[in-house]
This record gives sequence, C-alpha cells and structure tokens, in this order.
Amino acid sequence: MKKFTLTLVAALIAVVSFAQISATKQVMRPVEQMSLEPKTAVKLSFDNIKLPVPAFKGVLGKKAPRRIAISSIDELQGEVIIANENFDFDDEGKLTKDIPERSGLSASIEVTGTNTIKIYGLSEWSDEGVGVEATVNLSEGTFTIANGQKVGTNETYGDITIQNASESGAPLTGTIYEGNVFVIDQYWNESVVYQEQNARWSSIYSSQIVPANGVMDIAAGTADETSKNVYIEQDESTKVVTIWNFGSHYYPHGVVKFDVASDKTFSAAGGEQVVGYHSQLGSIYIWGSASAGSVDDISGTMTTETMTANIGLGYLGAKKGGWVKPAHTWTVTRTDGIEFTFPAQEIGELVTPPDGISTTDWPISANSFYVNNVNTGSYNGTVKLGIVGTDVYIQGMDSYLPDAWVKGTYDAEAKTVTIPVTYMGIHENVTHYMGGYSSDGPKDIVLTYDEEDNTYSTSGSVMIYKGSATTAYVAFYNGLLIGTPPTPVTAPDGLVTEDMPFKGKLNGATETEGTVKVGFVDNDVYIQGLFNDVVAAGWIKGTISEGKATFPVNQYIGNRSNGTRVYLVGYANSTVGDVVFNYDATNKVFTSTNMVLASGAKNSLSPYSFYSAGLTIGTQPDGINAINADVKSADEGAWYTVNGVRVAAPTQKGLYIHNGKKVVIK
Repeated sequence: MKKFTLTLVAALIAVVSFAQISATKQVMRPVEQMSLEPKTAVKLSFDNIKLPVPAFKGVLGKKAPRRIAISSIDELQGEVIIANENFDFDDEGKLTKDIPERSGLSASIEVTGTNTIKIYGLSEWSDEGVGVEATVNLSEGTFTIANGQKVGTNETYGDITIQNASESGAPLTGTIYEGNVFVIDQYWNESVVYQEQNARWSSIYSSQIVPANGVMDIAAGTADETSKNVYIEQDESTKVVTIWNFGSHYYPHGVVKFDVASDKTFSAAGGEQVVGYHSQLGSIYIWGSASAGSVDDISGTMTTETMTANIGLGYLGAKKGGWVKPAHTWTVTRTDGIEFTFPAQEIGELVTPPDGISTTDWPISANSFYVNNVNTGSYNGTVKLGIVGTDVYIQGMDSYLPDAWVKGTYDAEAKTVTIPVTYMGIHENVTHYMGGYSSDGPKDIVLTYDEEDNTYSTSGSVMIYKGSATTAYVAFYNGLLIGTPPTPVTAPDGLVTEDMPFKGKLNGATETEGTVKVGFVDNDVYIQGLFNDVVAAGWIKGTISEGKATFPVNQYIGNRSNGTRVYLVGYANSTVGDVVFNYDATNKVFTSTNMVLASGAKNSLSPYSFYSAGLTIGTQPDGINAINADVKSADEGAWYTVNGVRVAAPTQKGLYIHNGKKVVIK
C-alpha cells in the first residue's frame, strides 16, 4: 500500500533486526520503541475521486443484520469500540484495498439531547473531551454526523477534522443495527488545514461502532499494565473468538482471531495476523512471546467468562524488525453476561479386535517423546500386537489411553502396514486421535516392516491429536519403532585407531575435507566419523580382500538427533548394494568406486547425506612418480595398479605399472 508523506512531518522509529527462523519459529532481539508522532499529511482533493459506499462488514457476525428503531435515546449511552478498517489512495487518487488495516479503538457514546449524542474516540488522534456530534432518527434507526467536525488537535497543524470522502462537504450518514451497532455508510478521513487547504491526515476509514462487551487486563507489574475495554465476537459455527482493541504497548488497537478447542484452550498461530502498519517495517504481525528474544504461537486457557494467556506478546514487521514482551500475559473477561462456548466433544468409533485374537508383547521405542510441545526425552514402552490375515492390530500406542487399539493393513509386496487416522478415546476431557504428521493435519501412518530385524518402523512423526482435524497435538513420537531396536556398528574394545584425512563431494556438489578415525583388526577395518553431519561418532565396518575394502549394505550406523535411524547404503549402476573402496595397502588409501549414502532406511536411495564416487580416505601418493619410486626398490617384473596395489599379473583391462613404466592392457 503506497503511503503519502510530507517532509514537514517525520516519524521517529526504532528498527531492530532479528535472527532467522529456527525450525518453524523466529527469534528477535527486544528493543525499546520510541513513541510515534501522528500520521503524515497530504494534500486532499475529492474533485475527481468517486468512492464506493462501504458495505456492512458485520462485526457481530450476523448474516442478515436488521436495522432497528430506538425506543429510548438513553439506551445508546455507554462504552463502545470503534471498529475501523483503513484504506489508502494510490498516485492516481484511486482507492486501494490490497492491505487493509483493522483496528478497534476504545471509545464511548454520551447522550446529549432527546435525539443527539456525542461519539468520543472516533479518531485514534481524538483529544480527550472532544466528541463528534451525531443526530439520531429514533424511529428509523439512522444517524447523521455533520461534516468538518473537530476530532483532535495537532501541535504543528492545529485542528484535525472529520471529512466525508465519498461526497465532498456532505454530512456522514449511518445505520443502527441490532445490538446497537452503528455503521457509517460512507468513507471518511481526518484532515488538517495545510497551506490554507485541507490536507488528509490519515487513511480513509470504514467505521462500525459496537458496544464494549469485555475487558482486557495486561499483566500487573509490567511497564504497560493496563485495563481496557474490548469487543468480543464469537462465531458459533467455526468456534472462533475475535477480539477488537486487542494488544499492548506499540499496537494496542489490533483485531485478533483465536481458535477455541473443546478442552477449553485457545490458540492463534504466530505471525499470521496483521495488527498494525509501520511506515518502515510495513505490516506488523502478532506473535506469542515465551521468553526474551523468542516468538511463538499465542495460547491459553478459557472459562465460561475469561480467556487467560499462558504466553506474552510479540510483534514482528514484514521487514524483519519488531518487539517482544514475554511478561505481557493477559486476561480477557466478558462483561455482558454472555458465556464463552466450546466445540462439542468429538466422539469417534473405537477399534475393536476380533474375539480370541492372539497377541504378543512387543517393545516400542522412540528417540523423542513430546508432551504439549515439550521434549521429555526418549520413550520406551510395550505394546500388544496381533495379526489376523492382512490386518495388524496394535494396542498401547497412546500412552494416555493404553487400552485403545489401532488397526492397520499389511501390504506384502511393499512390506508396509498402513494405519488410518484412528479415534483413541477421551483423556481428561480431550479427544485423542492418532495419525501421522503433516502440515495439513493428521494423515495415515505408514510403518515399514523389516523381515530380517522383525521390526515395524517409521521415520515420520506419529502424533496424538486433539480431535481429528487439528494440528494441535498432545504428544508425538519421533523415529517410532516397534520391535527390538537394531544394534549400531561399534568398534571392538581396545581398537587402535589413527586419524586419516578424507576428501570427497558431499551431497554430489560440495568438496568436503575432514578427518576420520580408522582402525584395523586382521582383515577388518573400522571407520568412525564419515557421517558426523548426520550421526555423531557413528562407525562403519568393512573387510579388506584383494585390494578392495567392502562395507556391507544396510549397516545400522546410529540415530540422527531427531531419532530417525541411519543406515549405510552403496549405489552404483542403478543398483543398491555394498559400499566398495579400492584399497592401496602400501599407502593405506581408500578410494570409493560407488556412491556412499547415509540413508533413512535399508536399501533406500533417500539419503540424509551422501558422497559421490571417488571419496578418498588417507593421503594419496604423488601419482605415478610415487608408485615408480616404490617399484624401484621392489622385485623386477612386479605389476602394480595405478593405486599402488601389487598384483601377480594383470587380470583386467586398464593402466598398470610394470618395471617402472606405464602399461595399458587392452
């Protein structure tokens, strides 16, 4: 949205930087913001501007609002919220709506006569004690505001007045709907007299005036401790609560929507809702703030009368600046006698195994177990597993509801068990569903069956959801495995190792150098640290024979930090197999002949990390010259490969060294 500016008025703004998103969240440095001066003014002319009449947006969420007759002018008096929606003009004077700003200002209505009222706080620049007069038609439920009335004063420019932006000089008219909701039927703006002409002081507004029906209290003891009126709108169909005049400190007049769950909790995804606009940062997004320098989702608990946050507030600009206020926890209380309502308890159909099913106990484990988004460490337990034909029944996967069953279908060709999203029951008034994780919500769980190890596993996350269609979770497993976990390769006790350099193209492109530990026991060789970027201190084991070092496929190296297992896999000529190195015994140099993968599953070409063929471990001799130097002291007539490996005689085509000379065998 293009903003008009005058060089005569400047905004004092502090802009801060913040760190990039870690996983799915962002981290900021909190700073103290300087107070902003009023919005800048521009010359205003309505001569060639034709604005549409704003449609009633329905703050109350009513699909068919009804105009009402006012039985008594006195019923209009009281605390209200001015619900404004801001727009702007482009260079050609056309109304733009690409980035609407919404705000909710705390205001009031005072009855001043038999059919007149004063509206205080219509403008965010309103001076205390300055009210805009309106005449009310009680029988028709309409009102009129004379054009050009004062709404506030600026130290530099003087009076700020209200102007009809749809028809120059005409009064503003409006309609009163059920619930005493006032809606101004035209666009309007604030203006000041600049160089003997009206100049627009702020953006165009479409306004609704609604009765305040709640109070927002910012945490006691903070620099911004306050108690202020809010307007609460609750949509029964979507279970969304909208709060107008929400916020603190820098952006106190925002409009924020919260999702409400049946377990009497509420949440709002961080960084998805705009609560203000900053001339340098752009749109300002609302976040939760768990601690200094961090932002997260907003969440809390509800009663029938209150919403209480368990996290502070954060604000983040589109241009990577913002502020966090972790101490700014808050409570919103309804004051109109209406109770918050919650979604009906969701109930599904429990899985019931067939009568007489035979089951056995299986260990279940995971590297990480989360409860309410907090990692409690590794998980180990026991489940019961029974098989009837292609149906696989498992009991005990939800540790909160250990008697609940899930049912999966075995695919013999793919060697997988697919478990649909399953209703598990209700625990502490929370409906549990089990499913696989996706950003779009629960999905099928697919377990891979390993016949050799007799295990069922998934590298994805298995979640316990609050209901069947929400991404909010109670707990999840990471790197889930049913069965006896595999044992990773380890070095024998007392193994003597030496540090050897390695060099290769990591992930097919990046030339990488480092050091690994290598140890030998007879014809066996152990290498540690080749995949430290994936598995810290993981070992692989191979066997040396006839100038080759072969590391069998599907060695279990260990777990990644998130709990998923890692296996060694070789790949060459469109075939998964062993990892093979040429081995120069004289110089102790390994050179891979195929790709070397750290994969997430056996025989899998979906690696977490890999090296292209040509990975070298050890110090390469200086080419042919080094080999020739060795040959001079060797038996006359001996044959050597270009890697310095002595052979009885050439058995394959290629380049060899014989009597100190290069020989090509065709």
